[in-house]
Amino acid sequence: MNGLWVTIAGWAVTIGVSVAGWVITGRRAANSGKTDTERFERRLSLFSEQLDAMRDSSDSLHRQVNLLERKVSVPDWIIEHPSPSPNNVMFVIRNRNTFDAYDVRLEADGCEPVVLGDMAKGSSRKFEFVAAVLGRADNVIISWLDSPQATERMDLPMAMPERR
Repeated sequence: MNGLWVTIAGWAVTIGVSVAGWVITGRRAANSGKTDTERFERRLSLFSEQLDAMRDSSDSLHRQVNLLERKVSVPDWIIEHPSPSPNNVMFVIRNRNTFDAYDVRLEADGCEPVVLGDMAKGSSRKFEFVAAVLGRADNVIISWLDSPQATERMDLPMAMPERR
């Protein structure tokens, strides 16, 4: 009978150690789960903040691109009267656009158009405009094609510069 008690005691100790191990392992797993959950939530929060920062940066870039597109879309031409003599019929037109212009013309009411031809971006061209000197053309329209194959003319009304 002593052997039976020793066997029962051995089983009791084994079961007790097993139950204690399960309890300890369960608690560690629960604590580890909490730690893993906390780490996951911290990472998720960090990723969320980074995503918000990227969205803000993207929105800012979109606004900058829109501003640049608007600036590029506004034609930029200058007409100058470089001569010290107000009776001089020579003028200069400058293409300050970001694009080349084709078949450029200067037109005023009741006057023959001045055909200036193709003008590369950043270029300038001298031309004679008697109507401006005679006071018949205070306001003019600059017109051009945006490509050699274009059929629709772009235009910009301008005031002629003061003669010195």
